[in-house]
Amino acid sequence: MDRNVFAFRIRPSDVDRVREVLADSQIAVGWSKAGQLLDLGLDRNDFRRILHEIYHPEEPDFRKSGQAVTHTWRFIHELKRGDVVLIPHDDEVYFVEIAEDRAIYREIKLDDDTAIRRNVTRLFEGKPLGLNTLSPALQDKLVFRGASKDLADFRNEILGLIDLSALSSEAAAAAIDDRADKVANDPRYALTQTRPEQARFRQQLRDIYGERCCISGTTLGAVLQAAHVVPHREGGRGINHHRNGMLLRSDIHLLFDALLLTVEPSTLEIRLAAAVKNSPDYRHLDGRRIETQADPALLAIHYDRFRARHSAYLRANVDNSEDKA
Repeated sequence: MDRNVFAFRIRPSDVDRVREVLADSQIAVGWSKAGQLLDLGLDRNDFRRILHEIYHPEEPDFRKSGQAVTHTWRFIHELKRGDVVLIPHDDEVYFVEIAEDRAIYREIKLDDDTAIRRNVTRLFEGKPLGLNTLSPALQDKLVFRGASKDLADFRNEILGLIDLSALSSEAAAAAIDDRADKVANDPRYALTQTRPEQARFRQQLRDIYGERCCISGTTLGAVLQAAHVVPHREGGRGINHHRNGMLLRSDIHLLFDALLLTVEPSTLEIRLAAAVKNSPDYRHLDGRRIETQADPALLAIHYDRFRARHSAYLRANVDNSEDKA
């Protein structure tokens, strides 16, 4: 299914209605007095005539109703089930997915100018993303006049973010734990697998990190590897998105996969397991702050698995010590 992407402002009659409309799992476009626009038999000329007669009857031509035609036609006719809409709001942006093919009319909302609506599914658990999580070009695109904007040029970025969010799950956490077990039992596992389909993923990470391990700073290409935060075996959309990856030196990649090294998502500081922290080869990494474009939600899954595994180990040691005493 081809999914279109648009941005809509929810400021009918120049009043901020974003949160109250989204609370109903809907979006609205304004021009509520023109409820007859929902007749799917109308063409764009009909839209222009209706909007002109209702909102600009004193004007000698259709100039003022022209922009309204663009936005209402897009809202009623161009949006289809599965399409994605971004809703800018202050320094954040909400993501929703169109849930049905047809617009609806809620006459009870006529006075609020939000009667013309679409049912939606709220993405990212209904929470907005900060504008600073988007590319600078997309941020600029979301600063627009009027009620809507076609975001076709940013389709891959937007759908990639949505796909990536699907990796933040219990299944992904289980995959991290399973991967750690395999690496711990056979250290060659992380270093010998070949995945031809990962060539693009690897090149993206090399470009993003400038051929440098984001933890150690190593620039020797022969030992740099594309590491997945959520393991490749989990599969699914977004698994090879660059925000599910980091460029790591091969031995650090091994430690990361074995849950012996992790990144604290809130501070981006390295945390080491006790056995690694005691090693003169790695202890200097503990607490080092790194720069990475890996998604914080995915890093949090890895970090939580790391803590759970080593907390259990520490509790077991304490129990054994008490038994011996």
